[in-house]
Amino acid sequence: MGRTLVAALSRKHDIILLDKDEGCDLSDCGSVDAAIHLAVDFADAQASLAMLATALKSADTTRFVYASSVTVDPHSGVDEADKTYVQAKKDGEAMCCDWLAGKEGRRAIALRFGHFHPGSVPPHEHEAVRLTEKGLVYWVERALSDEPQVSRLTVWTATGSGG
Repeated sequence: MGRTLVAALSRKHDIILLDKDEGCDLSDCGSVDAAIHLAVDFADAQASLAMLATALKSADTTRFVYASSVTVDPHSGVDEADKTYVQAKKDGEAMCCDWLAGKEGRRAIALRFGHFHPGSVPPHEHEAVRLTEKGLVYWVERALSDEPQVSRLTVWTATGSGG
């Protein structure tokens, strides 16, 4: 996901890449239009999410896009065997709600991404929630747009090949 997004978004946006291993410190970045989360260390999900929450609070940003998963929705038709993954994504969405409550005017969107593995053949049950590279870029660009302008967590199921 990261390579696809950086290649597509860097044509229109200035991008600062941060890595958990480097401390994920957004305070040195000054004012940031939006923060986009793409991955969590599932071996240490709680610590990763706590680091992300701290970084978001230190940043001067009002928009956050969180990479969640369709597996969080029990009605998605996708049963994820790795319950640690599902719980980490649920915890991430809860962290978004906590961040929103911290200051008026913040906006967060959880994109519940579908099956994204370009060039792979997804399991049959994942075909309905496949996410293409074009779709990934579409959903993230839509999330970066000025919609929605509400101070609560907005959740979109991000599948397909986009608008």
